[in-house]
Amino acid sequence: MAPDPKTHRALACLLQDIRNEPPAGANLQVLDDWSHRRVSTAALDAKIPAERINGRWYYRQADRQRIAEILGVLPKPRIGRPVRRAVPSNEAAAAA
Repeated sequence: MAPDPKTHRALACLLQDIRNEPPAGANLQVLDDWSHRRVSTAALDAKIPAERINGRWYYRQADRQRIAEILGVLPKPRIGRPVRRAVPSNEAAAAA
């Protein structure tokens, strides 16, 4: 089964794809810490969503945002309830 080029991209192109079309809010300096071998190892260890088709690794275009979060290019979304912060006393006095 051959990968569909409309939905899949070669994992070897992942770092270059992120550099060429960075997601909004991306920190591209983090990519300097990643090599093709490290990305391939992450795919092999199932740390990033990737598929092996006919002996080559591919990632889905739809997973690009999630992969950028895993690589550290984008901040990971916060999960859970928002933290309530106490209002400092000087602001509380000014509001009253």
